[in-house]
Amino acid sequence: MSIVVPSDLPRLLIVDDNPTIVHLLATIFTDEYSVSFATNGQQALEMISKEKPCIILLDVMMPDIDGYELCRQLKSHPQTENIPIIFITAKSTTEDEIQALKLGAADFITKPISPAVAKMRVKNQIKNVYFQKFSAIAIDSLAFAMLIVDSQGKVNYANTHLLELLDEKIKGLAIKNGQLVATTFNCKEKLNEFIQAATQIPPVKNAMFINDNNNQAWQVFITPLPPTLSLTNHVSSPLALIFISNANENFSELEMIGKLYDLSPAELRVASALVAGKSPSEYADEVGLTMNTVRTQLKSLYSKTYTHRQSELVALLSKTPPLKV
Repeated sequence: MSIVVPSDLPRLLIVDDNPTIVHLLATIFTDEYSVSFATNGQQALEMISKEKPCIILLDVMMPDIDGYELCRQLKSHPQTENIPIIFITAKSTTEDEIQALKLGAADFITKPISPAVAKMRVKNQIKNVYFQKFSAIAIDSLAFAMLIVDSQGKVNYANTHLLELLDEKIKGLAIKNGQLVATTFNCKEKLNEFIQAATQIPPVKNAMFINDNNNQAWQVFITPLPPTLSLTNHVSSPLALIFISNANENFSELEMIGKLYDLSPAELRVASALVAGKSPSEYADEVGLTMNTVRTQLKSLYSKTYTHRQSELVALLSKTPPLKV
């Protein structure tokens, strides 16, 4: 049984064997989410396999499969491990919370349920889900060739620009059996060393040069992965973010950010001011622009970085790695 609302809303699944709790939660969320529910763990698994929800509200105590076991099963499967799970529970001891967090729970809603608190906890998790999706889209459309690797060079993610570059121009680097490798001995040692440095604690950023078949030099920047750009599936070990650019292009840190997101000089100046802590109106007054002009530039910045408001934009740009060498 489902509560039907417009299909473009985020899908929320309630898993609880108590009809009163199901009705209460459905009432709280039906205006903003596409709500469905299951009354036991097995039914929940069947529903999730057919139509993956954006978030799951999960009761701890159920007759067949309890909430902890259901959470464990979902977090151990590649198709469902990234779905945030919020436990609905009257059990609020430290031990209960630790057990749930160890299994991968994102948050808790305690009984008796406060509608305002429940809405905020779900909203925060949905925001994280969409931000990860937007980050994935943004990274793939970056003007820069980039990839994400673990400490052993295993590729977790590579954008289109990087794959095209390795295929058409750069022959000194390759992805073999899912691992980034350098094809010359000296570069191989240095690449492995720098990846290790970027994934150690504390991490260290580095850069190196590599030549293609035409003896054209390319810069390879290796830096710790910023949390806002994480596209990985609950990887606990540190990861490295690698950018590749033509060695003839020399960028300042700010210019590097502009290259990453394909920003115009005007957009770059606005971004710089916001990261420095200035408000849009302060920036407009400082450079003699109208607020309409600044708003237009901000709108373009949001579009290019897949953010929706100033706080998200500043958070993203502030965590873009410093790549000066």
